[in-house]
Amino acid sequence: MTTTTLRQELAVKIEPFDYTDETYEQAVAIYNTCWPNYPNVPADWKRSDKNRNPEYFFERYVVRRASDGKMIAVGVTMHRSWAHEPRRFYIDGWLHPDYRGLGVGKAMYAHSMQRLAPFRPISFDTETSSDKERALRFLTERGFEVKTREHESGLDLAQFEPEQWAGTVNHVADSGIAIKNLVELRRADPDYLRKIYDLICETERDIPYHATFTPDPFELWRKRFEKHPTRIEEAYLLALDGDDYVGITMLYFSRASDKYLYTGFTAVKRTHRRRGIATALKVRSLGYAKANFSTVEGQAPTVLTGNEVNNPMYQINVKLGFTRRPDWLMLVKTVDNTN
Repeated sequence: MTTTTLRQELAVKIEPFDYTDETYEQAVAIYNTCWPNYPNVPADWKRSDKNRNPEYFFERYVVRRASDGKMIAVGVTMHRSWAHEPRRFYIDGWLHPDYRGLGVGKAMYAHSMQRLAPFRPISFDTETSSDKERALRFLTERGFEVKTREHESGLDLAQFEPEQWAGTVNHVADSGIAIKNLVELRRADPDYLRKIYDLICETERDIPYHATFTPDPFELWRKRFEKHPTRIEEAYLLALDGDDYVGITMLYFSRASDKYLYTGFTAVKRTHRRRGIATALKVRSLGYAKANFSTVEGQAPTVLTGNEVNNPMYQINVKLGFTRRPDWLMLVKTVDNTN
């Protein structure tokens, strides 16, 4: 005979995010328990909030135990700036692991649906990783379907040997392609910001997302770009064909952990693909990181990146030594609000 004890749902209260230092600290701490490989510090969230597009909907909230007011979760409902449609929204939430299975997720989902109902949404986006079985079950039970799958992969820089790729790097240089870092470009090219922005806008459109790419206005992008606190300037590289910017890669560090570095974006214009430029860019960037970054214990960090399953960049990363980790999934729920 088996006896099952059902856990009662926890009484909670959902409140607007008040943007105080204490609330930021508690919310980021909860987020970090959910995603320890991508830890943040409160300053990261504050900077992101400061530089949001004010024309797009954004609302963050917190969940507290009704008994004593302890924060146990934080959630968000928003427009995606990179794929903006007025009636398409992104929802997400981060619940401290100690409170899973108590109905808190259901309360957060109901709150998001209630807050967005006046906009008559036609779809909702969210995301998680393939190893988060509870989250996937929760979402699929509510009508979400996987629309985009990214192969996340990691490279232990201790195992990376840039010398093995000297032939490719030299071949690209001999073909007339120069590779410059952000420090060099800032000194030499007064139009470097506009050229980087134009290159990103052009190449982002080629990434096989499930939604149409909508770039931020240049001035807003520049505001976010300038004085970025975690960008590695010497590992932010551009490939130049004369004065034309034709390729890009970049690395960022975390202010919360020295165990990981992160690839923001790597791409090459269609006119210059299959010439080894992406590989040369990544080798140069990763080589700089290996020579200049280590943990407090003296170990080499791991570089994390993600590539949509049909993106050839994933195969380049595999050749460089990246190994696959749990996939990153974008899920979409379509709603019939046509009437």
